[in-house]
Amino acid sequence: MINKRFPCALLLLVSVAAPAQVASVRPPAVRAAQADLDPGHFVDAAFKALAAVESGQAGLVWDMASPVMKSATTRVAFIDSEAMHASANGQLATRQWFSINRNRIDGNSGDKHIPPGSYLTVLFVGSNKAGQTLQQNVTFALDSDGIWRLAGIVL
Repeated sequence: MINKRFPCALLLLVSVAAPAQVASVRPPAVRAAQADLDPGHFVDAAFKALAAVESGQAGLVWDMASPVMKSATTRVAFIDSEAMHASANGQLATRQWFSINRNRIDGNSGDKHIPPGSYLTVLFVGSNKAGQTLQQNVTFALDSDGIWRLAGIVL
């Protein structure tokens, strides 16, 4: 199930060359045949997406976003939302992936904020330095060109 905060953090990246400062943390687009998805690629890409946002590069991530993202939220709103959630969570102490869930959303899902399509969500669990348990979701969407791209981050 997609988290209710998903529309606030919707993020679809286009395949463009990343600036040098985000090259090491920018989540890569994943081209994969529908029947041959490697969960490891998505876990790695999800870790990189979280690292980019947590290192203060949410604006650069938004700059590479698709028109779907840009029609769902403004750059400033996305940056502010991610900063607010990161601040509320506190400094991260541990994080590990917990599950991967693949969903197909049709036009009758009842949620007009989530476009129809195929989605894959990597769920992470961890804790902050204060010992509070945290849950983070990173969602990818299969775009019409056959490439899976980052579709959302919920911190």
